[in-house]
Amino acid sequence: MNRAELAKTLALMAANDRRDVDATTVASWDMMLAGAVTPDISFDEARAAVVAFYRTETRWMMVADMIQLVRAARREQITRRESEQLHQASVEHRGRRGLSAISAADIRNATAEEGNR
Repeated sequence: MNRAELAKTLALMAANDRRDVDATTVASWDMMLAGAVTPDISFDEARAAVVAFYRTETRWMMVADMIQLVRAARREQITRRESEQLHQASVEHRGRRGLSAISAADIRNATAEEGNR
C-alpha cells in the first residue's frame, strides 16, 4: 500500500473515531507497517481490516490491530483454500472410485452372463 492509499485508510478510520490525520500520522503508520507483514499489506486488505475492526470496536484502531487483522484474514484465506482443495480432491477420488466400482460390477455381470449362455 502506498502513502496515498494509507492516507485514505487513515481517513476511513478518522470517519469512525475522529482522529486527526496529517502527514506525520501517515508517515508514522507507513514506518510501522513497513515490513511488518510479508507481502506488504494491500489497500484492499487494509480497508477490509478497518471495516472489520470498527464493526466490533469502539476504541481507536492501532497499527498492531491492523497487522493482527490482516494476518488473521490471510490465515483464514489459506485455510479456506486448503479446505476447498481437499474437498475437490475428495470429490475427484470418490468419482474415480465410483467409476472403478461400476466398471468392476459391469465386468462381473458380463462374465456371469457369458457363463449362463
